[in-house]
Amino acid sequence: MSEATDPPQDDPGNASTERRIAWNTAIRSGGEIIAKLASVAFYVVMARELGEHSFGDFMFALSFASVLMIAAGFGIDDLTIREVARDSSRLDWYLSNGAILKIATSVALLGVAAITVNVGGYSSEARATMYLVGAGVAIETLSWTWHAIFTAYERLDLTALSIIAQRTITAVVGIALILNGAGIVTAAAVFLAGAALQLVISHIQMVRRIRRPQLVVDPRAWRELLRVGIPVGLVGLLLTLLIKLDTVLLSFLSGGDNAEVGFLSAAYRLVEATMFVSWSFAHATLPWLGRRAQSGGPELAQACRLGLKAISMLLVPVGTGLIVLAPQVIDLFYGSQYEEAIVPLRLLGAMSVLYGVNYFAGMTLIALDQPERFRRVALPVVIQNVILNVILIPPLGATGAAISALASGIVLAVLTTLQVRAAVGSFQVLGAFSGPVLAGGVMAVALLLVDLPLVPAALLGAVLYLVMLAAVERAAFREDVELMVRIARRRALG
Repeated sequence: MSEATDPPQDDPGNASTERRIAWNTAIRSGGEIIAKLASVAFYVVMARELGEHSFGDFMFALSFASVLMIAAGFGIDDLTIREVARDSSRLDWYLSNGAILKIATSVALLGVAAITVNVGGYSSEARATMYLVGAGVAIETLSWTWHAIFTAYERLDLTALSIIAQRTITAVVGIALILNGAGIVTAAAVFLAGAALQLVISHIQMVRRIRRPQLVVDPRAWRELLRVGIPVGLVGLLLTLLIKLDTVLLSFLSGGDNAEVGFLSAAYRLVEATMFVSWSFAHATLPWLGRRAQSGGPELAQACRLGLKAISMLLVPVGTGLIVLAPQVIDLFYGSQYEEAIVPLRLLGAMSVLYGVNYFAGMTLIALDQPERFRRVALPVVIQNVILNVILIPPLGATGAAISALASGIVLAVLTTLQVRAAVGSFQVLGAFSGPVLAGGVMAVALLLVDLPLVPAALLGAVLYLVMLAAVERAAFREDVELMVRIARRRALG
């Protein structure tokens, strides 16, 4: 039995709006935490049991397919969130035509992937892994159209449920098979089955919790839909290129020997496990920003500044811990055979913060109908990233790819923050970042001075970070503290 509902409407500054954003961030984050734990377990067992070459084959396939599939239905998901949040009657049209366009483009892109691995000198096992993982990524990408509707309706709990089911079942089945002697091709088949399960669950949730969608096919509008979606899609494409392209180029420039890809991926997977915070927060705020952007005002600039600060507060201690405690973290998850992943992890640790800033900035510019601002700065950074990879990978391998990723992330974070500031009106950029950065610095120094096991060191670092953050924010940004306390109280009384 479906629930015929409409997306909630806003009274800007009203406690209900703040509660919805907080709730959706929390529920999506909670779901992602469970899903990420399952995924990390799956990848760690894969890395330990199958070795860096097979693990590298899987991660190359996943990265390459992700880069390709971001072009499937270019920009339609974020466009769907924005437009359906504004007008719920557009649900059937966007879901139907978005899904059809994704299926058509995915088939063509899977063909590109197949041709690439067949002419690139990859082993038969690596090619089979690419076919299966590529199909899985294509189905996951199709599921995101259903998730876009959930986000527009501010029902991120539905997204969380489908992701938890997919990742948990994939991990349990995949780990069991690998521990019983299965190889990388079987693991890839399990990944594909899990992606199909997510699509089925997402559709069932749509029917039961939103409403049964109707098929509304409008071929005459497909070209216009893609034209409108391209500027929006470039945001997601460029972000994906900056976090996935290094892995793909590392494989290509290594002649198909994916051992170095395995080391880079071991580090990247730990960083990627933190990115759910960025997705959860940005998607929780995107519907409100999309509606609020139509009227603007000083509250919009304040919301963007506090959004950047919230992302930084949450992710700076995580990034600092990954950088300083990299040897212990790699040894815990992967063992001594992955020592070569320590330096890449130290370089990529900061990417957990930089990605959060860049993702929130990109989603904000989409909500403001100004995605071209992101493209304007991100495209040159992608070009810079390619050039750095070509220069650094041959002599440095995985470390060179990590250096390129870090440099590109820093440049893009600076540029996108300035673009958001220009789009919404003036706000103090330093006020958004100074507290978390100073607190993170104190945490790093303390962890470098003490010699403790991983868990006590992480706890000590977290306590020092919170104490320093509270001191800086109360001394320099008291108004922000008071506003956050008011929001928390409203949520508690909710």
